[in-house]
Amino acid sequence: MRLAVILPGELPEEAKGALQAEYKRIVAPGTDTTIFEVKDSRIRVAGDIDLLISKATDIARQAEKEGFDALVLDGV
Repeated sequence: MRLAVILPGELPEEAKGALQAEYKRIVAPGTDTTIFEVKDSRIRVAGDIDLLISKATDIARQAEKEGFDALVLDGV
């Protein structure tokens, strides 16, 4: 299974790596997780994804085209 995770903004690489490790720990074995960030945005709260719906939708459509099986909107 391939899981796409959309963040409502950008994270430093170290924080993104920690989040990736956390997903690896909690998802089913064999699940590949890829993190997508809404670019040019700062992460504040997950609700901000509503304000970024156009960008988030574009990412979701791209993930679908790339064959991802599921999508998660991460609240960080």
